[in-house]
Amino acid sequence: MGKKAYMLLIFSMLCYVNAGAGERLRFTWGLDWGICANAYFQEHSVFYSEEQSLVETDRAGWRYHTNGHIFGQVGVDIAQKVNLSLYSGYMGLGRGMRAIPLAARATYYFRSAPVSGPFVSLAGGWAFDEKWKQKSGYTGQAGLGYRWAVGSGLMMDLSAGVRLSQYHPREFVDFFTGSLVSGERYVSARSFVGGLYLSLALHL
Repeated sequence: MGKKAYMLLIFSMLCYVNAGAGERLRFTWGLDWGICANAYFQEHSVFYSEEQSLVETDRAGWRYHTNGHIFGQVGVDIAQKVNLSLYSGYMGLGRGMRAIPLAARATYYFRSAPVSGPFVSLAGGWAFDEKWKQKSGYTGQAGLGYRWAVGSGLMMDLSAGVRLSQYHPREFVDFFTGSLVSGERYVSARSFVGGLYLSLALHL
């Protein structure tokens, strides 16, 4: 119910803006793809050891791993310099873990949305397990970029920033023995990763 209420709030806000913005309102859509270089991680795991004793571990540190993403998004320019949008698609969260995000993004253009110029953005939302078997996680990012007006209403955005994600891996490696934990030995797991992303997007 909380997820449905959140989505209803977003669409209600867009409808309210639509009613008051008149001719200024402009709907947009686009495709975004890129990579994220995760560098920092925190992990909390609960599992049964090979001797069937319950083990709980907490780890944190630096570990490099690169993931990709591809998003489709729809949005609306609620003012000359502000765009609100929703996006979803497919993204990597960690080693062997991929998700389907459903998130909202707010973008501020320093000149104007339909022209070339710099911008900043802030986004956040859910990250659902690609197999719909684990608890939903969360993902968020903050970045800056530059927009080029390519022509005929087509815009190209290049952006970079920081991305933070939390997810629940389906399996993981026991730090002490090096063995894979899954199936009946698995109890719960929660991972947090942070890194830098780079993306290229095309918008109409």
